[in-house]
Amino acid sequence: MEAVIRYKLLKEHNLHIVYVEGKVNFFDLLSYMNKLYKDKNYSPDYNVIDDLRNAQLEFSQEDIKKCIKIFEVKSESMTRTNLTKFAILTKTPEQVVKAFLYRKYAKNLSVVFEVFSTVFSAIDWLLLKDFSESDYNAIIEKLKVKSQHNKMHNHYTQH
Repeated sequence: MEAVIRYKLLKEHNLHIVYVEGKVNFFDLLSYMNKLYKDKNYSPDYNVIDDLRNAQLEFSQEDIKKCIKIFEVKSESMTRTNLTKFAILTKTPEQVVKAFLYRKYAKNLSVVFEVFSTVFSAIDWLLLKDFSESDYNAIIEKLKVKSQHNKMHNHYTQH
């Protein structure tokens, strides 16, 4: 299955939700990051829920270091008013390992990474008010539907 990376920016919740599906490599991540940073609605102050549960992560520890370096460079050029929390949802041991590597190498960033296996725990950790697990699941379902309609090439788009 080809990589699908779709996201939704929720200004009212200061939240960026990312849905990842399929075989994802370094170049998929890079393309997604480039698209996100060009999005006029993106804010580095948004907290993030990165849902990797349907992804096969085909990138190395060195690729993770490169992504963190790119994130560091981009972050230096952006004004950040608070510490960003990054909740990573995982299902497999491989996903957990990759998520913990991100956490390990992101120590110089104004970002805190945490790994979760449930949506409820991620939402609770982010201290989201007026945003429930049902709200999250409805957004993810819409992102999944969009990705199922567009399987001809990789997607790194906001819904």
